[in-house]
Amino acid sequence: MEKTIQLLRGVEVKFNELISIYYQLGIGNINNKKEFQEKINFASEGKLRTYLTVLRKYNLLEKKGYKLSKLGEIIFEYDMNLENEVTLWLLHYLITSNENNVVFYELFGTYFQNYDELELKNSKEVFEKYNFPETTINKQIRKEIRASLKLYLGREPFSKLLLVDSEELPKQNIKYFLNRNMLRNENIFLLLLYFYRDNYLNKESTIAIKEIVNGENSPGIFCLLDEYNIREMLEILHRNRKISIETRADLDQIRFLDDKNFIEIFKEVI
Repeated sequence: MEKTIQLLRGVEVKFNELISIYYQLGIGNINNKKEFQEKINFASEGKLRTYLTVLRKYNLLEKKGYKLSKLGEIIFEYDMNLENEVTLWLLHYLITSNENNVVFYELFGTYFQNYDELELKNSKEVFEKYNFPETTINKQIRKEIRASLKLYLGREPFSKLLLVDSEELPKQNIKYFLNRNMLRNENIFLLLLYFYRDNYLNKESTIAIKEIVNGENSPGIFCLLDEYNIREMLEILHRNRKISIETRADLDQIRFLDDKNFIEIFKEVI
């Protein structure tokens, strides 16, 4: 899959508009772009294209056409307004842990691993390894960061996760502040563990706890959780017989106790 620098193309996505598109896709039978535009009466074709890209990147829409993905259909059935905390944590983890979504991936997987504050002028170093043109880093990526983090602020749904705060600075600048360890619901964490296993670990039956904490693509990294809080949630899941914690020699690991996939777990948790 191609790496996407401008997933949002700098567009400040408004979820009330995104949800209206998602709703029309969910109730169905849209076969082409013209028919779709007539149904939703969306003024800007470019903005509509961006919103469809966003739905595809969140894995709610098939890569081509106007049919919801399997995950998109399940979420539509249980949470068509994309407002439940379970849905939001899953979508947050899904979009940020995918290395092809360059800005989301580097913000949460690299920059926020080292810093608790962000001003756009300080974000350049994270993207230098990609050898992007200077104008791409200074303009397009900064604009994309602003649009991406706005999803976590104000009245937008991802603000419910409490991951990011902001402060207005002079000359229309913004400082962003990070909040760690905001995920405290062990059942939502269980869902993310199943997603991690299904999508990044070839459906392994066990995972080392150190991998959950700081492994590549792990929920510990992209949901900004430290080892203490992760182990606390794992202990509760162990006591509730949702997983098993095993210690062998110097290895701490968890074992999944069934063959369910993350979509089945979503139905239980939601």
